[in-house]
Parts: sequence; structure tokens; C-alpha cells
Amino acid sequence: MWVPQFFIIELMGNILAKLIFMAAVLTIGGGSCQVNQIKETPKKAESLEQKTVPESIYEENFEAGMEDWEMTDPEAWVLSKRPQQLGGSHVLSLVKDSNYTPPVRSPWNIALAKVELPEEYTLEATLRSTTEEYNHRDLCLIFDWQSPSEFYYVHLATRSDPHANSIFRVNKKPRISIAEKRTEGTSWGEGAHQVRVVRKGQSGLIQIFFDDLEEPIMEAHDTTFKGGRFGVGSFDDEGTFDNIRVW
Repeated sequence: MWVPQFFIIELMGNILAKLIFMAAVLTIGGGSCQVNQIKETPKKAESLEQKTVPESIYEENFEAGMEDWEMTDPEAWVLSKRPQQLGGSHVLSLVKDSNYTPPVRSPWNIALAKVELPEEYTLEATLRSTTEEYNHRDLCLIFDWQSPSEFYYVHLATRSDPHANSIFRVNKKPRISIAEKRTEGTSWGEGAHQVRVVRKGQSGLIQIFFDDLEEPIMEAHDTTFKGGRFGVGSFDDEGTFDNIRVW
């Protein structure tokens, strides 16, 4: 079939115009708009569900008293009430030195919870020192307690030395520092602080956190004791304890 030449020229012109138009659409600001082939499987979106809160082994806020606790000297401990501007809740307060002599050199102001912990756990509490500043200003957390002469404790003090601001083991002889790393000291100031102990009995890991719960201020490894009772206290000073939780 014969097709007029002018019709062919017009058809080719239309096709060329469309090609030019498409090229213009795909060219923006002088750069080519390219479609890249997906070569990797897209990452799954993170779950929007809230993280599961660990099941508690033990909790204590002292609103029901301190009947669940045993002290080296009950006369040194009282329940105190915070001012209303601080919530008005009760705290366990160490108010004087205990009339107690430990069998070996170790803290003598101790309050122990009437509960046994497993080999692995996390212990957390709110601590506030009420003693004036000096190098050995301290409060302690006791853990894996077996007897008055067998336990670990963390001594949180203003300045580090062989007898202060470290993780200690008491094993039928005067306490010794077992910290593999620690800071130069712990700053108490006037306020309360969140302290955490992470204990892994099988590996021996002990980590201590102070306010910053991402980076430990002390760390040690020891498998002498695995599990046992826990408590709070001090070597020489006064302070308060509250919001205790173990999981």
C-alpha cells in the first residue's frame, strides 16, 4: 500500500518529539535521573513494641517498714521520711556507727535483706550520702553474702586507694580489692544517685554503674562466691537507701 511521503515525515517527527520530551523529563538540573536495581533485601523495621521489663526477684521501697531486713546493729538504722518536695516517701537511713565488730576487717554498718539471690542478677538501688566530704566518704552495696566473713561489696568513695572506691572480696581474712578497672573516685555531692551491680556468677563478672547505666565505673572477675544474700551499708559513714530492685 502506497503511503504519502509527507505522512511518513510527519509520523517520524511526532516520534522524535516524544523522545525529546521524555529525555527532558528524565533530565533534572543537568543530572540524569537513574533507577538503581535493588540488590539487597531491605532491612526489617525495628519493632515498635516496648521492651519487656525484666521480672523482678525482689523489690523494696520501705513504705511497709524494714521487717524484711537484718542489721549488724538495729539501733544504727531508722526509717526516715523525705521532705514533701522530694516525694515524701520513706527511706532506710544509716544514722550512726554500729555497735558491731566484724570477724575480719570489713564494713561493720550492714543491713541484709532476708532473701537469697541466684548466681546471675542485676541489683539496683538509690543511694544518698549524708556525710560531709572527705577522701573516704562512702556507702556500700553488699552482695553474694555467705557469712559475716564471706561476701563481696562495692565501696563507693570520693577517692580511690588500696582500701577505698573499689570492689572488695572478704574471704575469712581482711578485705582485698579485686577491681580490674575503676575510676579515680566517686562524686557524691548532695543528691541521690542510682547505683547498679551486674553479677554473672559463671563467668565471674562484676560490674558497677553509678548514674550512667551504660558505662561501668568498676569491673572485676571472681568466682569465689556465686549467689547469696545482699545488703546495703557503709564502712564509716551515714546515708540513705531506697528504691531497691533485683532482677
